[in-house]
Amino acid sequence: MQRTSTESDLSGPDIFQLVRFRFLPYWPLFILLSGLCLTGAWLYLRHALPVYNVSATLLIKDERKGAEENKMLDALNVYNSSKIVENEIEVIHSNALMRSVVEQLGLYAGVFEQRPVFDAPLYTKSPVKVSAKEPGKLQVSEKIPLTMDPAARRIGLNGVPYPAGEWVNTAYGQLRFDFRPGVPVYKRSVYYLTMLPVKEAAARLSKLLEVASANKLSTVVNLSLKDQDPGRGEDILNTLISTY
Repeated sequence: MQRTSTESDLSGPDIFQLVRFRFLPYWPLFILLSGLCLTGAWLYLRHALPVYNVSATLLIKDERKGAEENKMLDALNVYNSSKIVENEIEVIHSNALMRSVVEQLGLYAGVFEQRPVFDAPLYTKSPVKVSAKEPGKLQVSEKIPLTMDPAARRIGLNGVPYPAGEWVNTAYGQLRFDFRPGVPVYKRSVYYLTMLPVKEAAARLSKLLEVASANKLSTVVNLSLKDQDPGRGEDILNTLISTY
């Protein structure tokens, strides 16, 4: 009889009643937490910057091969072609090539617009382009307050005014500020400048870049890059291929 009583205690209705009496008093808290989660998800999707995938294709040519070689010889030389492609992928992903791209595009100095949730990198949408005379000697400098006065041709860097269009000595090195024509400065926007040494900027870029062979028998290389600014991603891949 005692065993029968135990089985009755573990029956379905008793479990449901136990859950109901234990958790039902807290239903306002569950609704509140659900509302907070939904609101947080909505704010994230509302303000988060989309990430774009930019891709390009590169054909690796073996200059040692002559035009007279037929398809049979190419098939017999699959191993050598594969090794050539692997070597060229390493070259494309090399630190020297990455540093060259960073210097050509000025990726060591980025202008950002401060926003409530996620700050936005401006790149070509930045009213001003910042260049360093010796980018290799830059130090990591994040969120330097930046103000712009196109009418007076003046730039304020951390509260210190500088003339635009010429090299000036700053606490961060020799810099040059050039206003981009046609790009407005919004008075209500808060801008700041972040600078990185070329070596570190190149290392960050290398992590975002994927280079892979289309297949084992092909000399076609696929390049892909994820970036919040599709225009910047295209410039990076085009400059990388051109420099290569």
